[in-house]
Amino acid sequence: MKRKIIKWISGKTFFATLAFLGLSIGAANAQITITTTSLPNGYIFSAYNETLTATGYTGIRWSISAGNLPDGLTLNSVSGVISGTPTATGTFNFTVKATEAMGGGSDSKSLSITIENQVWQIGAPNAADLTATLDASSTLTIKGKGTMQDFYIGTSPWYNIKNNITALVIQDGVKNIGNCAFAYCSGFTGNLTIPNSVTSIDGWAFYNCSGLTGNLTIPDSVTIIGAWAFEGCSGFTALNYNATNCTWIGNEVFIDCTNLTALNIGSNVQTIPDYAFASCANLTSVTNNRAVPQVINANVFNAATYVNATLYVPDASYTAYLLAAGWQNFNHIQQTTGIENVELQNLKIYPNPVRDELRIDGGELRIYKVEILDFSGKTLLSQKYNLSQIKVKDLPQGIYFLKLKTDKGTVTEKFIKE
Repeated sequence: MKRKIIKWISGKTFFATLAFLGLSIGAANAQITITTTSLPNGYIFSAYNETLTATGYTGIRWSISAGNLPDGLTLNSVSGVISGTPTATGTFNFTVKATEAMGGGSDSKSLSITIENQVWQIGAPNAADLTATLDASSTLTIKGKGTMQDFYIGTSPWYNIKNNITALVIQDGVKNIGNCAFAYCSGFTGNLTIPNSVTSIDGWAFYNCSGLTGNLTIPDSVTIIGAWAFEGCSGFTALNYNATNCTWIGNEVFIDCTNLTALNIGSNVQTIPDYAFASCANLTSVTNNRAVPQVINANVFNAATYVNATLYVPDASYTAYLLAAGWQNFNHIQQTTGIENVELQNLKIYPNPVRDELRIDGGELRIYKVEILDFSGKTLLSQKYNLSQIKVKDLPQGIYFLKLKTDKGTVTEKFIKE
């Protein structure tokens, strides 16, 4: 009798333990019913998290018995949670199966999830005027006709998924690039094309977009460029500045664009605002295609640019640039059809400043005429080149131009007489 009581108690404890675990003996005869009837749509590169539900048991194991979840999503077999970040768009059909954990009853249901492109309305004041669409190719496309909203850093709608964006397309019709619109989108790669419909590029618009490369072109239509608009865009190597009548450029627009070494100014550019290129400290080549020099202040360029860069100007405008305020500050000025950089680098004029005798080492250049001009453009000396030194001790103290005519063209160097 005692043995039977112990056996009965042990059995009772066993069944109580099963109940506590949510399991059951005789599960093969129980009914599991999946109660999830549909799943919401998801969006490309945005986190997805939905839980499948069923009745009948708490100890259910989930699986996909047919079809496939969207790329980037997985099913947790214990919790029934479908989660992840979708990386492809489309409608994905699949069958889920819920099975009792001890191998008993089960149920299956056909479901689908549609993953769509991300679309945001970003116009101002009418949001619908402009849309931004992010597709599965990781391309963000801005389109419509109107003005873009301004943002603060971290508030643009794509900011939290910016690392998934590798290309930017701005279509014609967009009138401006808003404040901080693409700040820290360092995943952008390739060239940046700004359409001719854009009239303003606001502050921090492309801040730290370090993956953009090649030539940056500021189109004719732009009249305003905000402060720090391209700061940290270290991949740009050349700037084509075609803004015909830009009236204002903010502080340090191109600061830390460390690989930006060439500037090309369009022939129709009428005005260049103060400090326009003051943050372009690494320029080695500046080409101005305008026949008549623009009136500029010395602060348009960085001091290092005047020393290190060569200014290339139209042949017929050569003398005009020598005399023009601002432009005459360049130590190296030459005609656009003139000497190659490598040959110019081998040319040495020394000492500079000079007291008595200026020496000339033409390197690979054949020099056949030498002229010295004062700062007003008046010719003080003109002679055939037959010596490697020129006596200048009788010149008054001041700044002068040494004009050399060579077999490769004309080059002008500035020197200081002490």
